Amino acid sequence: MLSQAQFNEAKLAAINTEPLTKPVMLSEIKLSDNSQKDGFIHLNDSRVPASGAFFKQLASLLNINQTLNSKFEKNGDAAIGNKLIGAVKHYTENRGGDVPLMMVANRDHREITGIVKADKFARISNETLFKTAEGILNEVPDMHIESIDNGNGTSRINLIHTSEVGFERIGPDEVFRFGVSLVNSPTQTQVDDFFYRLVCANGAVAKDMTAAFQLKQANATGIAELFQSLKAYGKTGFVPRAFADRLERATGTRASLQEVQRAVDSVVGNLKHEDPEMRRRLQESVVDNHFPMYKSTMARVFNAGHNPDFLTDKQKSFVKTGMSVWDLVNELTWLGSHNTIEEYENRARFKAAGGSLFAKSNYDLEAAQFATI
Repeated sequence: MLSQAQFNEAKLAAINTEPLTKPVMLSEIKLSDNSQKDGFIHLNDSRVPASGAFFKQLASLLNINQTLNSKFEKNGDAAIGNKLIGAVKHYTENRGGDVPLMMVANRDHREITGIVKADKFARISNETLFKTAEGILNEVPDMHIESIDNGNGTSRINLIHTSEVGFERIGPDEVFRFGVSLVNSPTQTQVDDFFYRLVCANGAVAKDMTAAFQLKQANATGIAELFQSLKAYGKTGFVPRAFADRLERATGTRASLQEVQRAVDSVVGNLKHEDPEMRRRLQESVVDNHFPMYKSTMARVFNAGHNPDFLTDKQKSFVKTGMSVWDLVNELTWLGSHNTIEEYENRARFKAAGGSLFAKSNYDLEAAQFATI
């Protein structure tokens, strides 16, 4: 649990990193032939730095195929991708699509990091987010702040209820506390489910688990409605309706090679070390200690006469590993909830990665038994 001093420190850090916003029309954004390569756009006759994420979001707004755009970038053909974005942008503007947009920029670097349609921008300030958390603590009995994760432009306040809920039929260690995660991304405020596994002190954030609450409006009215929903939901300990079913499915389903590889890539790609050799050693250590079935599964595929590096994501989704989906979720959330000898750019993202895997509508091998019919 966080102390008041820790809460105040996190609040100040979030307020000081509040993203900058600017409403623009699509036609105000000017691209040159090397905009993506050099990382800039022109806005009101000024040259403004722009991140790769901005260009991807702009392409998405223009309904440009993301796979094609990524292929241009991967093959060193960013100039072609840039011309494609420029051509579609020009066509859209001249066909009545010059829509109002909202740009988001990093406060410290003054770099544009994102863009959405103006009517999709629904976000309260970080200061209001923390005031909302304080209001929940005052309004909803037995709520506490488990942790606060600030990083990469997102602030996440994780609150849990003191009541414990056990799922003994699945296992004696499956005892949890539940709550909510108040999330401020650069463009949206949302409320996610939060669950905390007591035996290993792992916290996880999950979306789309049919919880009985959501922030419908990013304003005072929406926050007032949220308080009322949370009061009622607190009587049931904040247990999402779908949780027991998901837990049973996750413990009874093998994780696929694709699901494990995605988890491995997200973790080793987040390691923070400048020395290439040390980084390689850390990557091997993380895989050996947390995802041991990854190497053995890759070896099994190779011994069967296939090069695992050449398998498609779809093919990997049919290959079973020696760990369950629940095992994989717990490895991710453990890494996201505890300090380790390895340093990460943003370990809190593993809580969300584990929660997203847990909340996945269908696990890759969930229907594997029907393949023999």
